[in-house]
Amino acid sequence: LLSALKAERLNSIGFEDNGDIEEQREKALEYIKGEMTDVPARKNRSSVVASDVADAVETAIPDLMEIFTGGEDVGTFKPEGPEDEESCKLETDYVNEVIFDQNPGFMILETALRDALEIKTGVVKFHWEDGEETVESFEGKTAEELLEAAQTSEISEQEEAEPTPEGMPLLNFTATKRDPGKVVIEAVDPQNFGVSPDTVAIEDTPYCIERTFTRAFQLIDEGYDEETVQML
Repeated sequence: LLSALKAERLNSIGFEDNGDIEEQREKALEYIKGEMTDVPARKNRSSVVASDVADAVETAIPDLMEIFTGGEDVGTFKPEGPEDEESCKLETDYVNEVIFDQNPGFMILETALRDALEIKTGVVKFHWEDGEETVESFEGKTAEELLEAAQTSEISEQEEAEPTPEGMPLLNFTATKRDPGKVVIEAVDPQNFGVSPDTVAIEDTPYCIERTFTRAFQLIDEGYDEETVQML
């Protein structure tokens, strides 16, 4: 399996590219900065500098952004019948909430479009991020305070505590609060992305890779053997 993956990686278009895409990207970024080192200059004359490519990109970006963000909704679910109208409205509202409120959707779209125009590749990915779990212990709380905590947390290890001098019963308990999690949307760095050379659509490609640079403490937190991580 590792040998097959290595062969696919070496054959892929992207950061392991054996063609000239990296050279084309470097040239494109030079043109964006107005530098045209491949255009010969006359003897004792200044080198060629032109902002045409950057101007073209900056002109195209607003029109492209208008397509995705100019309306009320970035995407709309259409009902197939009257019984679907309410659910489609909820789905439309939810998608717009996820993209533009829970995530910086406008900036993500602009980044991907700019990458596509400047260096050939604009990719957006999404994944589900589990929420964190927090556990807190409480001592000497009233029944009302217990009920209030139970509205947002899961109560466990409940036991009676010493009552107040007036005889009011008190409770000790543990409250576990779970963040429900969320959808995370991100623009992928084109310099760390690769696919099979015959790729037409990412969902159909036999090989797709994103290179990441994970820190040692992150790997250990994910459960990898600490001794092995430190050795590597």
